[in-house]
Amino acid sequence: MTDQQINIAIAESLGWTNINHGTVQYTARMPNGKWDIIPNYTADLNTCHELEKALNTDDAHSYYWRLERELGWEYASATARQRCEAYLRTIEKWKEKVND
Repeated sequence: MTDQQINIAIAESLGWTNINHGTVQYTARMPNGKWDIIPNYTADLNTCHELEKALNTDDAHSYYWRLERELGWEYASATARQRCEAYLRTIEKWKEKVND
């Protein structure tokens, strides 16, 4: 998945709707009803922390297991993009190859 596809998939999983595809930035309606730019989850550890907090207990255990055991990345040094991949794999939204 491209960074843009990852960011959109994560935003949708967190309740963002009405995504407007821009050339550089994407806007969408946040769960609180306000419009904003979709965060760049793949490049920002702070936004990754927000998606990690959204996981329920079982999914959180799966996420950390997947990140370290399945994908081979240590949590403390995992990049934002690596955390995003583990998150999307955990919630079964990861796509190996997307052509759009």
